[in-house]
Amino acid sequence: MLATFVAVLVLSGCGGPSTQTLNDAVTATAALPGVAVELTGSTQVGAGTSGGTFQASGRADLAAGAHQLTVEVRPAGGEPTTTDVVVVEGRNHQLGLPGFPADQWVWVDGAPPAISADLPTFVDPLAVLNLLTSLTGDVTDLGTDTVEGAATQHLRVVLPPARMERSITTILEGLGEDVVAQLATVGEVRARALAEVWIDEEGWVRQLRLATTAGIGETQAIPGTGAIDNELLLTLTPLEAPPTIEAPAADDLARTTFADLFLP
Repeated sequence: MLATFVAVLVLSGCGGPSTQTLNDAVTATAALPGVAVELTGSTQVGAGTSGGTFQASGRADLAAGAHQLTVEVRPAGGEPTTTDVVVVEGRNHQLGLPGFPADQWVWVDGAPPAISADLPTFVDPLAVLNLLTSLTGDVTDLGTDTVEGAATQHLRVVLPPARMERSITTILEGLGEDVVAQLATVGEVRARALAEVWIDEEGWVRQLRLATTAGIGETQAIPGTGAIDNELLLTLTPLEAPPTIEAPAADDLARTTFADLFLP
């Protein structure tokens, strides 16, 4: 079965896997109504300055753009924190958000679908997956591998710097016009990323590793940007039935903005 699977991928890529292989896999995976999600990440901010790690687990309805995760953040030299995150219809809700009562759900208005490991409670599995859409260029075949018991083809691709820079700019814009204007005087956003992708026999992405380096100017560092090296590992396991993901009741919500969480 695995040999047939590999042969199909090779033939479909006219002698090797192509970016069309990745595009097709993303389209198929993004249509799944139910997946279990595991996310791990690490980040280092600035030269010689430690960042931290995080681990998240939960479930998602990728077709609806909804997910529910429990995220444990372990900052270097600090105490770990745990936050529950529910995203429905583009609205990010968090329980356990620093600065709020432990039992208070908070709607973070203006939250971007972040891809940076230094913003772990905002990392959106679908946003990470969608970085692989409409790619062009070379894909490297790294052979076969097993992920969560599933046979997969392991591929590698360099993501366009412009795509990563646009994603970072989206995060910056969430901090407001004043921050964007200030950073414009510091220097341009720069970023590069390398992705590894594991695709199973159904044509679904089962695992995605993203290693990113980003910066603004020389050493400027702010949430989601700055001189940062980070890595994300996303593992998706299809579920037999779609999960029920519901937003917290509106009358139980506090409300803040993405910018207010990071700006004094």
